[in-house]
Amino acid sequence: MAMRFSSMNAIVTGAASGIGRASAAIFAEEGARLLLVDRDREMLLRVADDLRKMGSAVETIVGDLSLESTAVEIAERVRQMGSQIDVLVNCAGIDMNASLAETSAERWDEVMAVNVRSAFLVCKHVVGFLSARGGAIVNIASAAGISPIANHPAYNASKGALIAFTKSLALDLAPAIRANCVCPGAVDTPLLHSSMNQAADPAAARKAVEARYPLRRIAAVEEIARVAVFLASHEASYITGAVVPVDGGRTMH
Repeated sequence: MAMRFSSMNAIVTGAASGIGRASAAIFAEEGARLLLVDRDREMLLRVADDLRKMGSAVETIVGDLSLESTAVEIAERVRQMGSQIDVLVNCAGIDMNASLAETSAERWDEVMAVNVRSAFLVCKHVVGFLSARGGAIVNIASAAGISPIANHPAYNASKGALIAFTKSLALDLAPAIRANCVCPGAVDTPLLHSSMNQAADPAAARKAVEARYPLRRIAAVEEIARVAVFLASHEASYITGAVVPVDGGRTMH
């Protein structure tokens, strides 16, 4: 079977762990040359080394994606790669489990900066390259942006904003660029583990989360990444502006 991304270049942000790492691995398997971005230097370099051992061409940028300087650096690296980018997947994100009263203005701004501003900045600086290639953007939002979860006002708002931003991209950048949004439910990532470990009984907390889902389980990162890769591929050539819940059925009722 032919590889879907042979001779194509893809940027994946938040690539050091979780959905970003899984997405990078699948793109690599499908033949893409990768530019991976994350602020966690140690984990990012480890991911890159693992993919290179599999024969993939991988470049990395260590940087804070909420800063415009990082987006500028990404654009410069793209120029060095021949100004050719076919896919952008924005996976960078953070959670915040806190009620409205417990949410400081500083933490609100941090969540918005990582979850929304970063996608805006990277898109702003690379859409010119994507347009020339008829490229695709996939933003990783959350089912919480469709159906909010309790005591996560900053996170819910940020993911709702990312959904609206994706639709704006789809409208404004068509027909040259397609833009779609994946909305995961609970996923087995370090972010989820960190949240559950704050509970008095992490095992009970996990069971309570699983009970909210008709499929009665938490997703593997690969289950989300495969949908992101599909939306970036030519197989999804007539899909743009879509908001795709990959959430075990949580938001369907």
